[in-house]
Amino acid sequence: MVACFGAFIFTACSTLSHEREAHLDELQRFADDVVRVYALPPIRVWAGSAQNITERGWGAFDDRASSAFYNERGIIYLDEKILDRSVREATVAKGMAFHKSRSEGARAWNSDPVANVNAVAILERFKALSEEQAFDRVRRMLLTHAADAQNAAGLDAYTPEVNARLRARRVSGACARLGAFDRAYPRYPRDLPEVCVNRRIRT
Repeated sequence: MVACFGAFIFTACSTLSHEREAHLDELQRFADDVVRVYALPPIRVWAGSAQNITERGWGAFDDRASSAFYNERGIIYLDEKILDRSVREATVAKGMAFHKSRSEGARAWNSDPVANVNAVAILERFKALSEEQAFDRVRRMLLTHAADAQNAAGLDAYTPEVNARLRARRVSGACARLGAFDRAYPRYPRDLPEVCVNRRIRT
């Protein structure tokens, strides 16, 4: 199936499987529910190949390493591969946290730590989860980002040394966001992943 979306001067098309299309529709309904309850401007959840969305993000959404981010024109961009992952709802919840804060005029609407905490509240309310369950879902997303950063393929145009430095920087950022999130919920102690403990980055 081909999923296409046009907004302002932006148009994108992506061929999605029926299963991914169903997940995308479900995520759009989730976003629409948040929009309706909080009386927010409309938002579109869009999925496509990573190369089509690389430079369209706002809100410092996970250092671009997750291939998912929020644009202030009211679009949440997802790498279509995220549709296959259990973290897809938490990812959209975080995008909605950015959207809600910006729409309500928050001064630091694009604060990543604040968005992670607000995503917990959104999941708790709209997915009928306990706070701890919502916390674990957002944390699982952040763990995925750290693992993705660790395992990211290097760019052919760069030397192995440069790729290793870029990978280390992304891992450091992902681990810092995970640590900040854990500190916001001291009542739910969790262990850090190995990559955030010894910081030995794959070369």
